[in-house]
Amino acid sequence: DETQIGNYIISYQDLVILYDYTKDLVVDSIRFEFVPQDLLLKLTAHEEMEEYRDVRPLNIIVVKQDNLQTLQQQIGGLDESYIGSYIISYTEKIVIYDYINDKVLINQALRTNE
Repeated sequence: DETQIGNYIISYQDLVILYDYTKDLVVDSIRFEFVPQDLLLKLTAHEEMEEYRDVRPLNIIVVKQDNLQTLQQQIGGLDESYIGSYIISYTEKIVIYDYINDKVLINQALRTNE
């Protein structure tokens, strides 16, 4: 625990910094990632995703270099070309969406154990 009396917590829109005033030192920081506001709107504009327009996803993860290896263990075929794309999880499917190029890269139904 780095928090101590005399330290300051400085909060920005996407960043929180723990600052030690007496040592003039940033002790720790946390950066929050925001999903573009129109991500789901753009995704569900695609014909194959229209039925999900009013469905709230379970989770949205951005593929980054530091989480790629973990995600590769869960999703076959995932490689560095997917970095920057969003993985959107629904109850019965997983979608990988390239927001910048407005392309659905993977649209895969999840298997049920029935």
